[in-house]
Order: sequence, then structure tokens, then C-alpha cells
Amino acid sequence: MCISAFNEGKQVGFARVVTDYATYAWIDDVFVDESAQGQGISHYLITTILEHSDLKSVASWWLSSSNPVARSLFEKHGFAIPNPERLGKLMALPKHQGEDYRT
Repeated sequence: MCISAFNEGKQVGFARVVTDYATYAWIDDVFVDESAQGQGISHYLITTILEHSDLKSVASWWLSSSNPVARSLFEKHGFAIPNPERLGKLMALPKHQGEDYRT
């Protein structure tokens, strides 16, 4: 699912959710054009995703970000670092990211 934000016909924001619409959703690719940053667009995109009627039954939400500003935004929407037991169940396939890829 893709969500976009427009200002005067110009796309200024975009976010994507990878989901099965039931048990799992991964928020990916949250972008806001540099000219539109600081206007609450990223908050709008995340809120729109989390409140979308097609996603109300999703049981498990995930995302990944090393950007402190983005992490702060996601925390404001209730995201937190998973407990170690839950985090220990995740695995990654480093094939395309190189030998040092571990997240």
C-alpha cells in the first residue's frame, strides 16, 4: 500500500506499507521532499497509515530506521524497540547487502 501527500499538485511526501492486511505490516520508505519538511507531512503519512481502515486488523507492525529524527517520529506514534525475545525471532538475508549486513 502506498500513501502520498501533495501540495498544489506536486508530490511532497510518500510512504509505503508491505502487508498481508491481517497479521503483519512493515512501514517502509517514508519520504518528505526537502522543501516540505517541518510541515507535519511525515506525521500525516504515518497517521494515515496507522488509521487506514484496510489495516485495522493488522496484529504486528514493524519498521526499521537508524535516523534519530525518524525514530523520534515513530516513537510519537507508539513504536518502540521490541523486547529481546521478540527481536531474537527476526532474521535477515544479507545476500544483497554484503557481508557486514546484520540488521
